[in-house]
Amino acid sequence: MSVFTICSILISIMFKNIIIFLGIVFVLGVSYTLYTRTKGPEMMLLTLYVQNKEIARTRDCAVTQMIKVEVPKTLAVADASLRVLFENELAQYGTYKNATLENTIAKVYLETNTTAGGKPLISLSSCEKGHIQSVLRDTLTQFESIKSVELYTPRGKVDF
Repeated sequence: MSVFTICSILISIMFKNIIIFLGIVFVLGVSYTLYTRTKGPEMMLLTLYVQNKEIARTRDCAVTQMIKVEVPKTLAVADASLRVLFENELAQYGTYKNATLENTIAKVYLETNTTAGGKPLISLSSCEKGHIQSVLRDTLTQFESIKSVELYTPRGKVDF
């Protein structure tokens, strides 16, 4: 066998190995891309406090219980907590707009002056006031930078 034949065989084998290697890299790349697209966003758990309905029925509307909720990962944890609360537990009290933090006071702003049923927020029953106040307070004061909570509508601060 000549040197030329041996070189031809070696080049042919190397070329086949390169093709196989590139094919494997391609399949792995496509698999990873499909995995990351179908996996969805990275998630995190939020700790929220909601009204303890069993106790609220008979004794105290302001008693809360802790729950965990999974949401897309975010650095704005207080905002994400408020969004979940006003989409669920506190939806009857209005639509969440935003929140600010001023001197350890979380100021929570709603879109309107009325509840979802059209009732003015200033005319809530003592039970309803206790409910919204305790849920907001217990959820937000778990964060070190928040010591108290105030609720605002377009008309101003809601007094509890």
